Amino acid sequence: MMLAAKADGTKLPPYIIFKGKRASNLPKISGCLVVCSPNGWMTRELCVDWIKKTFTSLTTNKSLLVWDTYATHQTNEVAKELLQRNALQKFIPGGCTGILQPPDVSWNKPFKGMGIRSFTS
Repeated sequence: MMLAAKADGTKLPPYIIFKGKRASNLPKISGCLVVCSPNGWMTRELCVDWIKKTFTSLTTNKSLLVWDTYATHQTNEVAKELLQRNALQKFIPGGCTGILQPPDVSWNKPFKGMGIRSFTS
């Protein structure tokens, strides 16, 4: 699951990733973006898809995306997609997510306690 919010606290639609190969079997969840990947993890392609579907709803002003150093976030394709949307990205150093990214602690805690992998941006 990818959870994100704007600086003003407005939450973006949750991006839920199910494990599987066929998107036709995915449930429809109101207010959420639902996709699949073979192992249920965020891929480079899904990360670009998330940017396309969420950043189109943001302002056209310059923006900053702060997220962890997950390898998918650091790809050239992701950087290119963000630049096309006038967005810069900064990475939280390893071991600092719990300090510098409060939503990771509060929003993701219930998911992590259930053994569900979740990424917060």
